[in-house]
Amino acid sequence: MSVLRPFPGLVVDPKWAHRVTTGPYDAYTAAERVAIAESNPYSFLNVTRSQEDVPAEWRDDVDWLIGQCAESMQRIYDAGAYNPTTSRRCSCTGWRSATTSKQGSWAWSR
Repeated sequence: MSVLRPFPGLVVDPKWAHRVTTGPYDAYTAAERVAIAESNPYSFLNVTRSQEDVPAEWRDDVDWLIGQCAESMQRIYDAGAYNPTTSRRCSCTGWRSATTSKQGSWAWSR
């Protein structure tokens, strides 16, 4: 059985919100995500890139992709775009509960 434990989160500093935050990932086409990510190294779209968001020669190298996403998150964090919270609560706005399926993926319920 999976267990969710509270953890201190990070909140985007309001001074950085216009550079870090974006619309929902799937609201953009792959070409739009690439254009946004390339024009703004602090866009969270750089952290959530998928195989369709990178050049064809790199699409099958999942380790490379994960490494790029991790580097992007570290760049945003190092720039000071996030503030730690003092609360030890985990919440997902708009969602009530999360459970894992037998395959281990998350299934969300409202």
